[in-house]
Amino acid sequence: GIVFSIANAIAVAMYIVGFAETLCEVLRVEGGFSIFGESPAEQMNDMRIWGLVTLMILFGISMAGMAWESKAQIILLVLLIAAMVNFFVGTFIRTDTKTQQGFNVYNTIILKYNLVPHYQEGESFFTVFSVFFPAATGIMAGANISGDLKNPSDAIPKGTLLAVGLSTITYCLFAVQAGATTILGATGNLTQMAVMPTDFDQATQCIFNNVTFNDGKCPYGLHNSFSAMSMMSGYKHIITIGIFAATL
Repeated sequence: GIVFSIANAIAVAMYIVGFAETLCEVLRVEGGFSIFGESPAEQMNDMRIWGLVTLMILFGISMAGMAWESKAQIILLVLLIAAMVNFFVGTFIRTDTKTQQGFNVYNTIILKYNLVPHYQEGESFFTVFSVFFPAATGIMAGANISGDLKNPSDAIPKGTLLAVGLSTITYCLFAVQAGATTILGATGNLTQMAVMPTDFDQATQCIFNNVTFNDGKCPYGLHNSFSAMSMMSGYKHIITIGIFAATL
C-alpha cells in the first residue's frame, strides 16, 4: 500500500507537468498568451504557475469527493480513442502545412533512417526513456478504481495485463508511423521540404543541403518540435484534447 501510494503521488506530479506543458504551449501558440514571457526560463515559470493551479483544483476535487470520478473515466476513454484514431488517419493525409514541417506520408527511406537512434547532444537512451516512462504509468488507473469492480481480485490482474499489452502495441505502432512519415528536422519552407527524400543523405539533412539540425534553421520535425504529433494528425486540436484527457 505504501509503495502504491508513493507511485501514485509521483505519477500525479508527472501528469500535472505534462498537462501544464501542453496548456502553456497551446496558450502561447494559439492565443499568444504567456504569463512571464517567451524565453525558456520564463516558459518554465509559466508551467510552474499553471501546474500549481491545476494541483490546487485537483486537491479541491479530491477533498469534495470522487464518487463521479469512475464515471468520468468513460468520457476520458472516448476522448483518448478519438485522439488515437485522429492521429492514425492523419498520417495518410498530406497537406502543404504538414509538408513544410517535414511530413512526407509513408516513405521507406525515412523509416529506415529513423529506426536507429539519433540522439542529440547531451541525450542518451536513459534521458529519452525518462520522457517516455510516464506514458506507461496509466496502467495503475484500474487499481485506483478497484472499489467499483465486481470482482477486483480477478479483474485487476487481467485488466492490468491487457492494458500493458494494448499500450505496448499502440506505442510501437505510433512510433513506427511517426518514424515512417516525418523527418527529424524541417525548415518550414514548402519549396525545400516538398522534395521527397530518395536516399539516406537526404533523410538526414534538414533541407537536403548540408544544413544541420541544431543550427536554428530547423524548428520543425521529430527532433525539434513538441507539436509533431499534432502536426501529423488529421485535426491537431483533437490531439490536444487527448493529452488533457490522458493527464487529468
